[in-house]
Amino acid sequence: MILKFKLSLFPCSQGYYIHGLWPTGNADEEEFKKCEKTQKLKLDPKLSLKMFKIWKPCTRNTSQIVDLWKHEWCKHGYKMLYEDYFSLGLQAYEFVMKKFTKEQLQPCTKNELRISLIYNTETKVWGISMKEKCLKF
Repeated sequence: MILKFKLSLFPCSQGYYIHGLWPTGNADEEEFKKCEKTQKLKLDPKLSLKMFKIWKPCTRNTSQIVDLWKHEWCKHGYKMLYEDYFSLGLQAYEFVMKKFTKEQLQPCTKNELRISLIYNTETKVWGISMKEKCLKF
């Protein structure tokens, strides 16, 4: 099966950080609000350690990080187990960082870089789904 995502990255002074991994389709507003009120994230310590390094806002306010993760999962990853969603986000980030140089990664706006990706669930291989205007080839 082929899954389609947009990987959103924040361009920060220390490099790029993950804003979110957005599969096709979002939770509707009611599902999103219910998730944000009722769901608790209990992440594996190894996974959360990796996420603290690269899935965060540019500011160093760590109290907002877990809120960002919960928001992203409730809005975009709600159809997956949250650890699967975050693991895929980290894999997508690693794929992009290995494939492109810093010079090739250019924010589409001053605040964000979005890259359309595909993921083959059988082969576990990532790819670029279309030539992005944000990438310089």
